[in-house]
Amino acid sequence: MPIEDLVERFGSAHGEAWCKGFAVGRTIFWDAAETWFSGVVDDEEAVRQFGDVFTRLSQTWPAAEAT
Repeated sequence: MPIEDLVERFGSAHGEAWCKGFAVGRTIFWDAAETWFSGVVDDEEAVRQFGDVFTRLSQTWPAAEAT
């Protein structure tokens, strides 16, 4: 799922009693992995991109609680 769609859904998930957090895979690594496997970016840049997406999601999740 594209990160924008996932972030949008965080607000809805916070309203559900059964939802305690989030777990994602492809949203974190897909775009960076594609460019890394194709040789467009190097290892260091791919790792930075993975971290950037994970950081954005991690910071967005608590903020969604307020919505």
